[in-house]
Amino acid sequence: MNLLLIGGDRRQYYMAKFLSSKGFAVSYFGELFFGGVSVKEIRKKEKLFEELDKGMYDSVVLPIPVGADAIKGCLGKLHMRELIKHLTKVKRIYGGVIPNAVYGLTNAPQVIDLMRQEDVMYANAALTAENALMEAVLISDRSVLGSESLVIGYGRCGQMLVDRLKGLRANVTVAEIDRAKKSLAKSYGVKTTEVTSLQGYDFIFQTAPGYEMDKKLLMTCLAEDDDMPVIIDISSNSEADVDYARSIGILMKKCSGLPGRYTPKTAGWMLGTYIWEKEMHDGFCG
Repeated sequence: MNLLLIGGDRRQYYMAKFLSSKGFAVSYFGELFFGGVSVKEIRKKEKLFEELDKGMYDSVVLPIPVGADAIKGCLGKLHMRELIKHLTKVKRIYGGVIPNAVYGLTNAPQVIDLMRQEDVMYANAALTAENALMEAVLISDRSVLGSESLVIGYGRCGQMLVDRLKGLRANVTVAEIDRAKKSLAKSYGVKTTEVTSLQGYDFIFQTAPGYEMDKKLLMTCLAEDDDMPVIIDISSNSEADVDYARSIGILMKKCSGLPGRYTPKTAGWMLGTYIWEKEMHDGFCG
């Protein structure tokens, strides 16, 4: 089976190596360099389009996230609006946060958004939680052990973070407005609260999509002894005034794409395993 990977970060590198080891004929276009690995590298955009138009690939794997227009990991040289015209002969397209235009291709290839697959999302959340803890420890002069930690949002990433914080013997509180999720947290013996103040916490992990952490809320961190919390925001589409937070002495960091930053090998193998199992199950490997 012929598989084409486009762009991405180091996760794509390890994914390509994994899939090649499983017998796929793997090609790659983007800014990564494989060297001695048995992956065919395509360096010219014209060559990429030519091979796609000839129907040389069964499936295409796009980055996570793909990118709103310029495809991530291609040095700004490849845009979705031009690539999409050359995807009509592939059977399947993988990626993360795939643009709606891809779903409208005329020959209707199967489109699989990896960030909508339940098993992938939980595995990704586990890696994200581990990476978020690493970010927090790296920029703090405190230990997680015995800390007062607040997790905003009790979705997949929030659940994984709470589990790991408790394992490190932190005192954990969850802020969640969804009644079912709040009840779930309570059933595991986790304290819950409404976010009216951020004072008194050593670590704050913001995981809730679209949540607004405005200046008024950030001001509640201020204490007479200047004992400010570390805030790690791993959510999508949240409103967080990072510059303002830093201006008043709060250690705040907006973190995206964490599994690709610190654990790309594990993340790449995890994604590669999903694709390998999917292709084998559906008989694409013949």
